[in-house]
Amino acid sequence: DRRQRQMCIRDRDKREQTWQNEKSEIMNSINEDNAEYKGKCGAYTNWYYKNNTLVIKGKGSVIEDWKDYLRENNITLDIRTIALDDNITEMYPGTFMYSNVETVYWSNGMEEITREAFFGCKKLKEIYLPSSIKKIGNSAFMGCENIEKIENSEQLEKIGDFAFALCKQLKEITVSNNCLLYTSPSPRDTR
Repeated sequence: DRRQRQMCIRDRDKREQTWQNEKSEIMNSINEDNAEYKGKCGAYTNWYYKNNTLVIKGKGSVIEDWKDYLRENNITLDIRTIALDDNITEMYPGTFMYSNVETVYWSNGMEEITREAFFGCKKLKEIYLPSSIKKIGNSAFMGCENIEKIENSEQLEKIGDFAFALCKQLKEITVSNNCLLYTSPSPRDTR
């Protein structure tokens, strides 16, 4: 039993390192000089887009200003991958709702995935959470009907109302005994 736990910890650490390496590679590959589109998305945050990838760099909060820029300039982005700088501490609710995002590399500085952050993102299949995430807000992943697995979720302290409602493919999420769950109805109740 103890040996099996140690193996699980090693596997989780290895997965975390792989995730961190992938994120670093993305963060370093897209910048102000080579981005197809770019702009501000907070007082101290900037966004850069290239090849279906959105990178947000800086520190503090990400707000929806970047969406206003896109609307005003009649630009449509097909965002498949999102990478958030480790100094990003929060996102505006609904920031990525209804996008085509498939993969998210979270900030290690964030403690919460805000309400409706990824509402209706039907292409999102798997979520790997950094250990800094403690709370998932109301309806954060509602309607993400292809999510199958939430990895590294043991540190969660609270999951908000309807956080995973209408996630018809969700098969696995592990939470600690101390986690407050507000997920009525469950994903299976809404099939």
